[in-house]
Amino acid sequence: MKRLIVILLVLLLVFFAGDRIISLGLHRMFYGSEFRFARLYRGGMTNEVIIMGNSRGKAYYTPYMEEKLGVSCFNLAYDAVDTKIAGILFADYLDHNAAPRLLIIEMKCLQGENKAHEGSMKVFIGSSERFSDFLRAKSFKEWVLCKMVHIYRYNSEFFLRAQIMSSRQADQSWVNSALITQAILDDISQGRRIQNPPPPRERYEELAEILRTASEHGVAVRLVLNPYLPQYVAGSTLLPYETYLRDYTGISEHVWDYRLAITDSSLFADGRHINVNGSRVLIDMQIADGFYDPVLPQKKQPLHE
Repeated sequence: MKRLIVILLVLLLVFFAGDRIISLGLHRMFYGSEFRFARLYRGGMTNEVIIMGNSRGKAYYTPYMEEKLGVSCFNLAYDAVDTKIAGILFADYLDHNAAPRLLIIEMKCLQGENKAHEGSMKVFIGSSERFSDFLRAKSFKEWVLCKMVHIYRYNSEFFLRAQIMSSRQADQSWVNSALITQAILDDISQGRRIQNPPPPRERYEELAEILRTASEHGVAVRLVLNPYLPQYVAGSTLLPYETYLRDYTGISEHVWDYRLAITDSSLFADGRHINVNGSRVLIDMQIADGFYDPVLPQKKQPLHE
């Protein structure tokens, strides 16, 4: 019996040591990558502009933004991210990096569904108390397993994505380059339309918390709605996000509405998302509209004689 206990203890020790050694290697692989979230937690960035949101926010082509604005820009948007997750990411960004001058939030993250990434967030729990608390509240069993078996944390979409991102350019150029297909256009012409339910109140409250955090750190904010293919939203009610934000939270913040600003279908990847060429057109529009004024050099006033 004693021999069996000793064998079990040795096996447990080997498992524990192997788990910690392998997870250390996986940790270095993840946080040594150029994936946007790995860069966030590695820290030390001094970006003037950061972008947050779901896949519609990810459409910002930051190399072009940097070329046109002359300042460092970083896109933290990711598919299906909602305001709860965006709020944690923004707060953690400020803990590890210099505060930006401008935060851009694409408003469709109000309708994101954080269940899409609950499992992937576990890769962050060793670096973020906020995400650790988030996972513990969502799934206590999952949280306990991650605490006991560190290697399990890396069973994550984000870890796999990080292995693809070999450079900052690769990550920040991660914009849809596809051209909308005729099949999608035909589908839309036959009546396919956007499903656009109003976001729940809690999403606006989460957005309000992001706005308060930005204000505390002296960060200007631009709330924006990026373009849809006009045919895709034809006949649909375009939700008054600005009104909802004011009614639910008491915050009056202008929403820059570009939902119908681009009509050329060649600038879209599908009905919901502009492609990389559409991103360039949108950025040029926004520059002309004064959208980026908080990070652009102040125009000198002419001297009076």
